[in-house]
Amino acid sequence: MSGTEADPLMARVLDPAHRFTGEGACWDPMTDSLVWVDIWAGQVLRTGLEGETELVWATMPPVGFACPTADGLLVGAGLDLWLLPPSGIAAHVCRVAGAPDGSRINDGAIDAHGRVWFGTVTPQGMDSILFRYADGRLEPVLQGLSVANGIDWSPSGDRIYLADTGTGIIHAAAYDPGSGATGPFETWAQRDPGAPDGLCVTPDGAVWVAEIFTGRVVELVDGRPRRELLVPCPRVTSVAYGAGRLFVTTGTKDLTDEQLREHPDAGSLYVMEELASVTR
Repeated sequence: MSGTEADPLMARVLDPAHRFTGEGACWDPMTDSLVWVDIWAGQVLRTGLEGETELVWATMPPVGFACPTADGLLVGAGLDLWLLPPSGIAAHVCRVAGAPDGSRINDGAIDAHGRVWFGTVTPQGMDSILFRYADGRLEPVLQGLSVANGIDWSPSGDRIYLADTGTGIIHAAAYDPGSGATGPFETWAQRDPGAPDGLCVTPDGAVWVAEIFTGRVVELVDGRPRRELLVPCPRVTSVAYGAGRLFVTTGTKDLTDEQLREHPDAGSLYVMEELASVTR
């Protein structure tokens, strides 16, 4: 196995549904469940530890992400942010103005103080922007990206990570948890262009990156690969940590008939259980 120090880990199917583009995995500690989306089906989903999945919200696609907050789920759909409270009646939060035609909200995350971070993408895979929404104000933080994707923070909250899919760069910057301000974004890891999609940070500070066209999730420590989690699907899209487990979303978008026959569980939600027992 090239570029890693240990034998690969293996994931198993948790929810066998064949999603078109599963994405935006986000652990909800308040309900011990995973919140995720099917981008092009316009669906917000919730899955429990036994694999039971419910449709939380359906809207016009695309849906980029859904993250739990104290007031409900914060959802990025099209170019809009919505709050979906337990009542199920969505309330509009804000809209990204002045975006190029065909732009949409992609992956997103919420920091420990409730600030919303998300990226936009364009059909051309360029002019992507990282935004921050806090205190009723939406502002761009980082421009000139190709496809802004996975976002997460170090366990102490003093560092932010961002995947830029088109360039293959995992960016990192110092982060002030109190104000939400960042230092300069720098290259923390260089992966193959087009590979890094969603990412998450585990309690030991390792960064796990879903590499979309490779069928694997790679653990990075100090920017270098340490282990791989293999997933039997050519489209691995996002990863989240929760309850000592890694959850991995996949998709069937753009797979050929031959690929679908070779990978009958493509589009499923996967899990690698008891990660804590193998985390160094």
